[in-house]
Amino acid sequence: MDSPANSSATAANGSAAVAGPAVAAPSAVTEPAAQDLVQRRSELQARIEAARAELAQLQSEKLRIAALVESHQAEGEAQLAALKAQAKALQEQSAGSQDAFAERARNQMEDALMLDQEYRGQLDAVEKQLDASESRLSDLKAELKALGTP
Repeated sequence: MDSPANSSATAANGSAAVAGPAVAAPSAVTEPAAQDLVQRRSELQARIEAARAELAQLQSEKLRIAALVESHQAEGEAQLAALKAQAKALQEQSAGSQDAFAERARNQMEDALMLDQEYRGQLDAVEKQLDASESRLSDLKAELKALGTP
């Protein structure tokens, strides 16, 4: 039953079977590329969310430290006013005790200034971290935008 016509048909079918996968190959090549793009997009979105969370945490930390600085400054101003009032009262009482009071007041003010500098250092460090986090978030957003939409 194998006639020359059947052999030609079989050969044609065989070559069609060979040509079939070769035609499907380009879509197989683009599908992994599309999957890679989707995976990369997903990774970038996860990194953006992590950067946003870090940014929110740093902003919260900045607000907390700024509140500490503000509270410390208000407390320092109140202490200074109280010290000035005490100094005036002591000045009226005796000159000798005024020197001791002045030394104590000076020490308290130095301590307050050192603490203020420490808080400001912490605030500066958090602001630097915040700037770096905002920069990373911008970079990630730009990278995601560069990928385009699927």
